Amino acid sequence: MSGPPTVFISYSWDNDAHRAWVKELAERLVLNGVHVKLDQWDLVPGDSLTQFMEHEISASDFVLVICTPNYAQNRPLERAASVMSSKSFRGASRPELSVASSYR
Repeated sequence: MSGPPTVFISYSWDNDAHRAWVKELAERLVLNGVHVKLDQWDLVPGDSLTQFMEHEISASDFVLVICTPNYAQNRPLERAASVMSSKSFRGASRPELSVASSYR
């Protein structure tokens, strides 16, 4: 990996406070030298969220999943796992998807 690592943050839009928390996390990562891909920064009206997610999962060095109960119920984890396992992910044929299931 040359240059700063790229991380795609996947999360649910639970409420405004949660979206703000995710944005603050992304800003802290940027301050620490991480290139962050976040819908709040990289999507414009009319863009496909699904296409954005699929592209960033494949193009990023890391995927950070903020897994709230709402996220788990909406099944994007299954979609993300499907996309990652169907493509070559930075040279790895079967990347691992690690998820922390608790949220505080």
